[in-house]
Amino acid sequence: MKNSAIAFVALLVIFSCTTMKKSGTMKSSQPTLVGSSWKMVDKVNGKIPTISFVENKIMGFAGCNNFFGTAETSNSGKMILTNFGTTKMMCDNMEIESSFLSTLSKVNKYNIDGNTLELYKDKLLLMKFSKTK
Repeated sequence: MKNSAIAFVALLVIFSCTTMKKSGTMKSSQPTLVGSSWKMVDKVNGKIPTISFVENKIMGFAGCNNFFGTAETSNSGKMILTNFGTTKMMCDNMEIESSFLSTLSKVNKYNIDGNTLELYKDKLLLMKFSKTK
């Protein structure tokens, strides 16, 4: 359990060390996220978190529980994710899921490049997902 938590935190640190190369790297106009589904590039505790966007909502799987919330996005790449809720199953290592949701709530920008979705806090890359739908 502790090894999984350490691995997840290490992944976040690695992603945190990755920043956008230039402030102009993001496209000036981003495609809409509505109707899209994504899976996290890296596994978390052996499971793959997912996110989907439906209208102004986000939902997905956080590694143990399903989650849902509000998603405000703009075609300039700005994103605000709020009002998270989850199902209430208990799993071996709830810290991993908690860390995933906490990181997700810090996102304020997104960038889509082909079938890759990158979520940022300002210029700091937090998470990377690949398109499933």
